[in-house]
Amino acid sequence: MSEINHADAPRVLVTGASRGIGRATALAFARTGAAVVLLARESPELRNVAGELDELEARNVVAPCDVRDVEAVERVIGGVERELGGIDVLVNNAGGGRYAPFVELTETDWDDMLLLNVEGLVNVTRAVLPLMLRRGRGHVINIGSIRGLEGAPTMTAYTASKFAVTGLTRALRQELEGSGILLSLVSPGGVKTGFGGIDPEEKDPTWMEPSAVADLVVQVVEFQGRGWITEVTIMPEPTG
Repeated sequence: MSEINHADAPRVLVTGASRGIGRATALAFARTGAAVVLLARESPELRNVAGELDELEARNVVAPCDVRDVEAVERVIGGVERELGGIDVLVNNAGGGRYAPFVELTETDWDDMLLLNVEGLVNVTRAVLPLMLRRGRGHVINIGSIRGLEGAPTMTAYTASKFAVTGLTRALRQELEGSGILLSLVSPGGVKTGFGGIDPEEKDPTWMEPSAVADLVVQVVEFQGRGWITEVTIMPEPTG
C-alpha cells in the first residue's frame, strides 16, 4: 500500500472495529498514516485495538458505541466531529449473523441481524453523511458480503440483511451523484473471523484472512484520482 502524506491523511471511521475485518481495517489505515476512529461496543478487545494503533504511533479515537442505538451514535459522531474536525472515510463494517435452517430462526434472530446489519449501518451513515455533504467530499464504504449477491442454505436472515445493504448502497450511490460523496460496496466471500460464533481457527483453511479484505478497502480509497471503485467482490483463491 502507498504511504499517505500525514498532512493530507484522511480521518477514517471504522465500525465494528474491535475484531475481525474491522480491526484489520483500522490497522491497515493506521499504517498509511490515517487518523482512525474505532467505533464498537465497549470491550477489552476495542481497547486492545487502540493499544495496537498506539504502538504504530497512529492517531486514534476510541468511540464506544452500539450502532443500533441512534442517540448514542449521534452523540459519538458529534464528539468525533469536534475532536477531529470531520470524517473523510466511513467504513460500515459492523455486522453479525448465525447459521441455522430457516425454520429454526426465531423472531429475535431476525431482529438481531436486521437491526445490526441494516439499521446499524443506516444509523451511522445518517449521522456521518451530513458532515460530508457540508464539505462536499467523502467516501462511504459499506462492507457487504457475497451473501448479499447470492444466497446460501442456513443463512437466510443474514442473506436478507446483506441483500438490503447491497440495495441500499446502489440506491444511495445514485442519490448522491454529483455531491462529491463516493459510495462503494466491498463484498467478501469466506473470511476467517468469528462470524456465526465459530472460532476463526475452525474455519475453512482456504478462507481469507481479515487483512486481505482490509487491504482491499484501503486500496478502494487510494484509487481516488484515477477512478472510482463502486463495487468489488473478494473471494478466496480456488484450490485444486
